[in-house]
Amino acid sequence: MLVRSFKNLKRGIRLLKVAAQRGDAEAQYSLGYYTRDSNNWGAPVDREAARKWLLKAIKEKYALVATQLLIMYKADKDYVEAYKWNVIGQYLWDQLGAVVKGPLLLPDIRLKMTISQISEAKRRAVAWLAAHEENPI
Repeated sequence: MLVRSFKNLKRGIRLLKVAAQRGDAEAQYSLGYYTRDSNNWGAPVDREAARKWLLKAIKEKYALVATQLLIMYKADKDYVEAYKWNVIGQYLWDQLGAVVKGPLLLPDIRLKMTISQISEAKRRAVAWLAAHEENPI
């Protein structure tokens, strides 16, 4: 049974890669999510590949991706990038009309940041949104 499950997992990852390479944002998100860490269904862990696929998916403004990028950068202790993806994520969810109560970012990150780091993260978020034809202001 385990061998069959592993083969199905490998086949599923292979199919996701094909769709992701063709530009499917949902497949890119799924590949990034499943390869981000070992808690995701036993898929092989490849954080760099996960980051690559998530960054491709976010270009299509796939809102769930911002949360995954936030989680990755928080784990890497890159709080400026984590905060940036929090701002972008909230903006994208707002554009979808979703009601997100409170920040996506956990308060413990903000406590570890200086005011200038928070400002830099916001500046990066606005620059990213502007580069992707969004007007957050």
